[in-house]
Formats: sequence, C-alpha cells, structure tokens
Amino acid sequence: MNIDFHDFKGETFSFHDDPVLVLENFWGAVERRTIRDAMAHAKWTALKDMPHVYRDFPNSGNWKKADMARDKKLGIKEGSKKDKKKDKKVKGY
Repeated sequence: MNIDFHDFKGETFSFHDDPVLVLENFWGAVERRTIRDAMAHAKWTALKDMPHVYRDFPNSGNWKKADMARDKKLGIKEGSKKDKKKDKKVKGY
C-alpha cells in the first residue's frame, strides 16, 4: 500500500492483507526543514570508514551515516506536535 500519511487508516490496515506499507508525506514542512538543516551541518561517515560495520555488511554499497545533534532531535518532536495541532485545526477535528 502506498498512501498519504493523512489518509492512512491504521485501525483498518493489516500487513496480512498488504505486506508493504509506504506512507507518503509523513513529515510536515517544519520537520523536513529541520531534518535538512541538520543533515547539512552533520558530520557524515562513509561505510568504508567504519570497518566494524563494513564487515557485517560487505555488499551493501558505500552509504553514509551521521548523528543528529540532540537539540535537532528535540526540535523535530516539538515540530511534530505543532504540525498535528495545525492539521487538526485545518481538518476541523
């Protein structure tokens, strides 16, 4: 199933009926901006530079990872609450 997050009805969805679930537009605009900003300022580490991880995943490409600063993590949580309140007002809940 590929569905917009705001249209998803979790109470009726079953992985038995549809084993793949893709939720589009999961993050709000504020959250996406916060994540992109954090990604731009994060220190990225390539898989090839993490030998202990590379040993476990030798054929998985050379992806990169970065840790997000704690203040950015908190900002996302706060942004989520603000977006949900805003969505409820718009939808008339």
